[in-house]
Amino acid sequence: MRSMIYRLQDGKILPHGEAPLAPDGRYIGLGSLEASSPLFPCSLPSDLFEKSLANPATRFESREGLDVICLEVWDKRAELPFSSYRVHLFLQKDRIQVFTDHLEPVEALIQSLAQDDILDRSFDRFLYALVAGLYDGDYQSLNDLENGIASIEDDILEGKTRRDYTRQIVSLRKNLRAIKQYYEKGIDVFQDMERNENGFLDRQAVRSIRILLGRLDRLYSKVSSIMEYVAELREAYQSQVDIRLNGIMKVLTVINIIFLPLTLIVGWYGMNLQMPEYHWTLGYPAVILLCLVVVIGCIRYFKKRDWF
Repeated sequence: MRSMIYRLQDGKILPHGEAPLAPDGRYIGLGSLEASSPLFPCSLPSDLFEKSLANPATRFESREGLDVICLEVWDKRAELPFSSYRVHLFLQKDRIQVFTDHLEPVEALIQSLAQDDILDRSFDRFLYALVAGLYDGDYQSLNDLENGIASIEDDILEGKTRRDYTRQIVSLRKNLRAIKQYYEKGIDVFQDMERNENGFLDRQAVRSIRILLGRLDRLYSKVSSIMEYVAELREAYQSQVDIRLNGIMKVLTVINIIFLPLTLIVGWYGMNLQMPEYHWTLGYPAVILLCLVVVIGCIRYFKKRDWF
């Protein structure tokens, strides 16, 4: 089972390899959720380790000398419906162990932090950069989602309502609700982390966590505004459907009104008068002509009244 260990040395993130861990070294471990033991020997009680990995709830736990963080991370490689993967972090003095069921994106994130030569990273600031990096791209994903909703709105306003958008709108609402809950849980975790009960973070890192909280709060607000947008979209779609149905009912009403005098003529004439058609060769054409005159007269009247 693949696992990686990195060491923080002189502000750089370096692969550690197979060498023994130095007692005063600072290390980051990355492994799979299927791991049966911690990455660093004797670093965690086995029962605590197993129970923590088995619990998928998004949470922050502060124990003596240990912080346990479980995050839900939006898998932005997949399109809707909303999907996520789990990242568990075990924080101890000079040790961070990361376990996830999606190694590739987390490993890529650590590699990108390792290749960042612009800023030397201390241990706690690396932690901030790691958790903040898990939310990279969220704003763009929300923008893409909003643009897709705007495209649907354009189709609806252009009268393309023959397509049933109800399922699509309901699916959007469900996904947005899941994304909103995703940010709610993340905000709860980092509010607890900001308390820094074990003192693993310096003042700058605590301020950085506070900045991350503000970022998540803005993302949460954006999701809320998109949900309101979808509600307005649903109302607009329903209005367009109602307008279309009203148009259909207007046409049916006009047709019914046109045929009403024809039915009256035929019924009154056929049931009460002697029919000259039996003796006059132009009888039927005359009745047809009368009906056409009535139809044309009704249509002209309706046009003049702007009924259709």
